[in-house]
Amino acid sequence: MKNDLFIRTLVGDHYSDKALRDEFNALIKEKTFKNRQIILKPGEVAKYMWLIITGWTMSYVDKADKKIPYVFHGPGELIIEVKSFFRKAPSDVAIQAIEKTTLFCISYDDLFMLLKKYPYLYESLIDRLEDLEVSVQERLIQYLSLSAEERYAALLEERPEIVLKAPVEYVAAYLGFSRKTLNRIRDSHRKSRRRSP
Repeated sequence: MKNDLFIRTLVGDHYSDKALRDEFNALIKEKTFKNRQIILKPGEVAKYMWLIITGWTMSYVDKADKKIPYVFHGPGELIIEVKSFFRKAPSDVAIQAIEKTTLFCISYDDLFMLLKKYPYLYESLIDRLEDLEVSVQERLIQYLSLSAEERYAALLEERPEIVLKAPVEYVAAYLGFSRKTLNRIRDSHRKSRRRSP
């Protein structure tokens, strides 16, 4: 089943329910976005929940014509603009592909039709939302409590793909400092790695 990862991610322990799997599979769509293509614009209502098959995206706020990323998503990760998707409210953020990206998606209406038909899915959905909340909270605590150098080191340890995939200015903004500061930290990091045995 081509949508297996998306189905397993959203239905969790209920994956053995063949009727649910078949119905879920029929509702999932596949979409491909080019590098730098916008997936969700600010002010637009998020009609879909996505799972990345290949590629990378970033969710960002636009401040004074500068993109400030607050999360990057890679293969196998869910993308949910929670406020917009669940409240049907205009999005405060944008989501953009940072390389060619293929996604599976399910619409709000289709997801909630499944939730009504299979109420035990609420538990799986709450688990996924809880995972997202924990991730955001950990990032916020890290942002508030670590120095610039420590934030960069943590990013290299926890999500090195971001440094490889995202343009330098987005990595700097994501970490909360200027491109100049990021370049200084990267140079220092490279020098210390060369000196290490």
